[in-house]
Formats: sequence, structure tokens, C-alpha cells
Amino acid sequence: MAPTTAEDFWQLAAGHEKTARKWRVGDAAKSVRGFLRALEVYNRGMQLHPANFELAYDRAQTYMTITQEPRFLPYLPLPQIDFLKSTIEANRYVLNLDPEAADVLFNTAQALSSLAEELSEQKSDRLDAMDLLIEAVELYDKCLAQQAELITEADEMAREAESEAQMRAKLEDQELDCGFTPMDTDTKKDEPQEQTEVNATLIDPTTEDDMIDTGLSELSALTSLCALYDHVVDMTDSLVANPSFPFLEHHASDLLEHGILVISTRPQAATCLRAIEIRLARASFVCALSAAHYRARDIDASNYFARVEEVYDHITSSISSSTGSSEVLCAHAESLQDFATTLTQIHAAFRIYPNPYPFPIVDPADWPRLRWRALAHAQSLLKDAADLPNAKKDPLAQSRIYALKAAIELLRLRSMAAFAEDHLKSEWSTNGVPVAESSVESEGTPGTPQANLVANAGVYYRGAVKWLRAAEETTWKERAWNVMGDEERDLLVREWVVNMLKVEVLDKRQGLQWKIESGLERFQDSVGMGSEGLEMAANVVKDMKEERLVPLFFADALYGHVCKAI
Repeated sequence: MAPTTAEDFWQLAAGHEKTARKWRVGDAAKSVRGFLRALEVYNRGMQLHPANFELAYDRAQTYMTITQEPRFLPYLPLPQIDFLKSTIEANRYVLNLDPEAADVLFNTAQALSSLAEELSEQKSDRLDAMDLLIEAVELYDKCLAQQAELITEADEMAREAESEAQMRAKLEDQELDCGFTPMDTDTKKDEPQEQTEVNATLIDPTTEDDMIDTGLSELSALTSLCALYDHVVDMTDSLVANPSFPFLEHHASDLLEHGILVISTRPQAATCLRAIEIRLARASFVCALSAAHYRARDIDASNYFARVEEVYDHITSSISSSTGSSEVLCAHAESLQDFATTLTQIHAAFRIYPNPYPFPIVDPADWPRLRWRALAHAQSLLKDAADLPNAKKDPLAQSRIYALKAAIELLRLRSMAAFAEDHLKSEWSTNGVPVAESSVESEGTPGTPQANLVANAGVYYRGAVKWLRAAEETTWKERAWNVMGDEERDLLVREWVVNMLKVEVLDKRQGLQWKIESGLERFQDSVGMGSEGLEMAANVVKDMKEERLVPLFFADALYGHVCKAI
């Protein structure tokens, strides 16, 4: 019998969702099909019952479940961007029915942030991405206000219930003192009760931890906005800086100085228990905002570097050595990597476009040495991170550290070009380039600094793969391209790019074209990569170019050869 009531549609969709969750771990394709059938039922139900909150709410929740699982992406019926737009529409529909639903406000903001992340990869869509993030920030603010109100109401109800219980207990004691026997008011407790099944949406009570999650998500959206706030654009692009710096700083201040992300001194307070998480989010925002100010030429490279160091010094000074975490050191190293990359991008733009904007602030003449010192410091931080007890016991942490080490070495290789005339001077004596010390076998031999750096990068990428496989308890022989995860594939492609870069650095590009072609074929054979893997390899090469990890001419040549082979 075809469903007619809202309850019928809800029960039918719930059955499909139950099947989908059963296959969620084992078979992503079957799981997606189950969730999509549930969405189809919800949509049919909404056509007949457009004002039913439960149907609208659960439909939006199902959309969120699908979009938050990366393994589902290959099986979606629409491109990811279009599916995210449908997710946003479903959540906005719920908000029209109940504008004060805190979890729906949060989910809508999350979906907007995810869509903005996808759109920001295309320069032509960055303005749209910024608008989405601004809307997300405003929804997070509304969500925080609503969550605070819910917690206040719950606290008041708890106090009233406690007061009533105390009053009841006091009256019972008085009756007993006077010789009265309390009457049993539940005269029908032994009679059978009629059971009525009611369709209801259950929402967990709001806690302070929920508010912290919302605050951190809003701060993440503000951090993403900083990255889009780019004043260095090519002459044909009329990208306008929006939102303004006061918008970013005002909302961040509301969270970090006056709002939910103010860290409490009470040991059992939620913000105290999550202090490192909050401080790292704050550091990420401060570094992103500093980069935006630098791109706007409000500050020079020295001030930018000082701000990065200051915010992480504040973290290390506020935590004891016994709670030292590799996560803090890795985050510091990543921020220094971003600093070096930003400097490289800015000065590359200066060479290409002499005056795209008025730039009143000029970097000090020794800015290349500042960049080098930042990268050397990042490598030192990563070495310390790898030796911490929590990292030694965590293969995934070691894999992350090794991947970062490889990226830093590639950036140092590119930075070395600025020292073409004085690479033997004091900078090298204090920050030399030793051969990588690694438990992973290395084919590199001590030589020139350039040779050591490119060899080190290969060693570290190989080490990142090794530690990733250790976490999954697999070996090289057990792995093939079609069963690898995206992270492992990405690392393997990066290692191959470094192997090709050796031709550029050591052989001075002699036979580069032939070696790339033959190297690509050998790489495909070694990992069992079919033609379907070449598209991902091309994207990784493109990413490494945008990250400024490899020379632009070399990256274009490599990208062209991979695309040709597809």
C-alpha cells in the first residue's frame, strides 16, 4: 500500500536509512543507494505534507550524512558542488519552518562552508565563496545565541525541578512527623496502558561543548575568509577585497576575547579541557589574518614573521612540558611553511606585474634569508615533534610529520635560488643542509646543498608512506593502486614528482622529456596504476605547483606529460 500520511513516509524512509547505515562501513555504494532512496521518499512526502517539520528535518539530516562522508562522493548522482547546493536548500527549508532550530542553523553553516571550500579552488568563483562564508559566519552567530538561550532555559528548568523536589521531600517529612501516610496518587499504575507510537524527532540537549564546536567552526570560516582576502591578483582580474579586515577582527574578537572561546581557569570547565584545541584554532586564524595583512601590504615580512612566532610562543608558554603535543609543533611548522609560500607568491607577483597595486611597505632587503630561517626553524620543529612520546606511538602522526618535512625541503630548495651568489656565506654555516636522518633507506649521498635537499624530500615522502602503511598494518606487496586510500596515492605521486625533480636539479634538465616519459611508465607499473589513476596524478602535480613546492616550468612540463598520457 502506497504511503499517504507523514508517518507512513517517515517510517518508509527510516527503513531505507537503516539499511544504508548497515552497509556504511563495508560497502559505500550500497550505503549511498539506501540514503538516496530515503531522500526520494522524503521528497515525495514533502510534496504532500510541505509543512511537516519531522520530514523536512530528517531529509536535511540525511543530506548532511551523505555530504560528510568522503567515501560516498564517487557514488553521488550529482557533482559534489550541486549536491552541496541541494543540502543547503534542504536545511534552509527547515529554517523556514523553525528559524530557531540551533542544530539546523549549525548544519546550514557547515554546508555553506563546505560549498565555499569547493568554489574557492576556482579563482573565478572566489567572490561567491566569500559570500557563502560571510553567510555561514552570520548563521554561526545566530546558532551561538540560540544555544546559549537553550542552555539557560535548561539550567532554569533544572533549578526549578530541584526546588520542587526539595519542597516535596520537606512536605513528606512534615506529614510523617504528624502521623499521616502519604497517599499513592498513581491509582492506575497496575492497569494496562494503551501504547501509542508517535513519530517524533529527538534532539539532544545543548551543552557547552556544543557551543565550543560552533565557535571553532565560526573561527574556521573566518580563517578561510582570510585566505580569500587576496590583494595580489593579475591585471585582468578585478577581485575586490571583501569582507573588510574590521569584519574579520570584530567577529574573531567576539569569540576569542568575549565569547565562548575564552579559556576558563576552572580545571573542569569545557574550555579549559579543550584549551589546546582552542589555542591552535586561534593561532591558525592569527596567522591567516597576518598573511592577509601582508598581502594587503599593511605589514612587511618581518612583522608577519614576528606575529607567527608570537602566537605560537604564547601556546608553548601556556602548556606544561608534560603535556607537550606533536600537534602543536606540526601546526607551528605548517604556519611557517605558509609564511614562506606567501612570501614566494608575493615576490613572484612583483616580478610579473611591477605595480598591480600601490605597495607603500617594502620588505627588508634580506627577506630571502628571513624565509630561509623560517623554513629551517620549521624543519627543527618537525624533528622535535617526531621525538615526542605521543608521536612515537602514533604512526599517523609520524606520517604527517614526514610529509611536512618533505614539503619543507622542497621549499628550501626553491628558496636557495635567492642565494645563488652567496650560498657559502654565514646563512649556510648556521643553517646547513645535512642529508636526511631517517629510518627509511636513502639512495641520497652527501653532495651539494641542492642535491641533499631533493634527496631528503624523496626520503621523507617515502617515510610518510611507510608510516601510513604501518598504521594500517600493511606492506608494500599487499598494496595496489586500486585498494590504496587517497592519502597514500597522493604521497606516492609526490615521491615520483621528486624523483623527476632530481633530473631537473642534478642532471640540469638533460634528457628531461625522455626521462619524464619513461619515469611515468615505470611509476605506473610499480604501483599498478591504470589510466584512471593518471587524472589524480595530474591533479597532484597541479597542487604541488600551486603550493610552490616545485619550479613552475618543471611543473608545467610534468603536468603536460601526465595529461598527454591520460
